Amino acid sequence: MRKFKRHAQSQPKHGQPTSSSASKAPVAPPVRRPGWTGPSYLHKVPKRAPAAGKDNSSPQQISSLSVQHQQLILDTIRTTFPAVDEFNALIPVLRAVREALEQEDYSKAFGTEEFLEAYTIRWSPSRALTVANVLAWMCSEMSEAAWVQQFLHHDGQEPSKIVCLGRGGSDLLACAALLKHSRQSKLDEMARAESSSHDAASYLDPGHKDSSLIDLNLIDRHDWSAVATRLLHTLTHPPTLSKYATAKAHASNVSSIPPHALNLAVNTVDILESGSADLRAMIGPNPALITLFFTLHELYSISISKTTAFLLKLTSIAPKGSLLLLVNSPGADAALPDRSNKGQEKRYPLEWLFYQALLPPKKGPDTGANSEEEEEAGEQPAWTKLIEGGQEMEFKLPTGLRYPGSLENTRFQVHLLERL
Repeated sequence: MRKFKRHAQSQPKHGQPTSSSASKAPVAPPVRRPGWTGPSYLHKVPKRAPAAGKDNSSPQQISSLSVQHQQLILDTIRTTFPAVDEFNALIPVLRAVREALEQEDYSKAFGTEEFLEAYTIRWSPSRALTVANVLAWMCSEMSEAAWVQQFLHHDGQEPSKIVCLGRGGSDLLACAALLKHSRQSKLDEMARAESSSHDAASYLDPGHKDSSLIDLNLIDRHDWSAVATRLLHTLTHPPTLSKYATAKAHASNVSSIPPHALNLAVNTVDILESGSADLRAMIGPNPALITLFFTLHELYSISISKTTAFLLKLTSIAPKGSLLLLVNSPGADAALPDRSNKGQEKRYPLEWLFYQALLPPKKGPDTGANSEEEEEAGEQPAWTKLIEGGQEMEFKLPTGLRYPGSLENTRFQVHLLERL
C-alpha cells in the first residue's frame, strides 16, 4: 500500500496563502463563529511555539475538480431552492440560525425546514465544494487503496458504499460531483441505456440496484431527509426548459446523474446513542468509505466520552479495507477535566483525542521484541494511517463560479485511515 507523505507534497507556487475571503457577504460575520467549526470560517487559535520536528510549511492548495463540476453543486442548490436568488430576504432567518450555532443549540439550528433550507443555501455550498475536492484528491492520491480501486474500476453489481456522518445536503452534493468527475464515461453509458426502450424498464425499476455506482448513507441526529431528497430530485431529473426551447435543446436535455446511479438512504440517528448492531446495519458488511466532514468538533462538544465510545464501536464493526476520512478545521480542540488541578480544564487537540481512540499508544516499551510479542498476542493496530500526521490543505474558490450567496475559501486538515 503506497502511503501518502505530507513532506513529499509540492509547495504552493505563490507563497503563503492569504486568509479566506467571501465573494459576497450580505450577512455580516459574527464576532464568534458557529461552534460546529464548519467550512464557512477559519478556526483561529492562539499562536504557539512550533513543536520539535513539526512541518510548518504552507498548506497545500487543492483544486481537483473542474469548474464545470464545481458549478454543478451551486446550480443544484440554486435550482432546488429558488429563495437563493432573493438572498437579502433570508438575512433574518440566517441570523437566527447563526446565533443558534454560536450557542451550540443544534436542535434549534436544525429544528425546522426553514432553518435547514437557509443553512443549505448559505453554508452548504462552501462546505460541499471543499468536500468534493477532498474526495477527488483522495481518489487520485490513494488510487491503490482497495476502496478507491473498487469505486474507480469495478463495474459489477455491488455499488461502492459511502457513509457520511454529518450535514446531509452538502455531503450528497459532494458525492454527486465526485461521480461526475471520476465516472463520467460510466454515467454516459447508463444514460444511453436509460434512453433505450429495450433497457429502460430495468433501470426504472426501484428495486433494480445493478446500475448503482454509489450506495450513499447519510447519517445525522437531525432530519435532513427532505433537503436531501429535493437535491437528489434536481440531480436526477432534466432541468425544466422554456416552452420556446428548440427540438435540439429538448433532445440534449438530460439529468446531471442517471436516476439510479446513486442509491440514497437518509437516517435520522444519534450515533452517540446508537448500539453496535445499529451502526453495523448502516455501514454494511463490505468495505466502505466512512466520512466525518467538519462534524468531529460538534460530537466532542456534546460528549467526549460518548464520542470516544462511538469511535471504539466504529473500530470494532468497520469491515476490513474500509477507509475513515476525517476533515476538520486546523487547531480545533476540546476541554477535558485536568486531574492535576481539580475544578480546572485542560484543552486537547481534536486530532489527539481522535487518534487516542483509534490508535492508542502501546503499553510496553517500544522495542522490537515487545512489538513481536504484541503481534503474537493479537494486539496489532486496528487502523493504519494513509496520511502521516494529517495533511493541512486549503481550498480556494476558482475563478468563474457563479452563485448569488456567499462563498468562502476554506483551510482544513485531512486525516485518512484504513481498517486492517
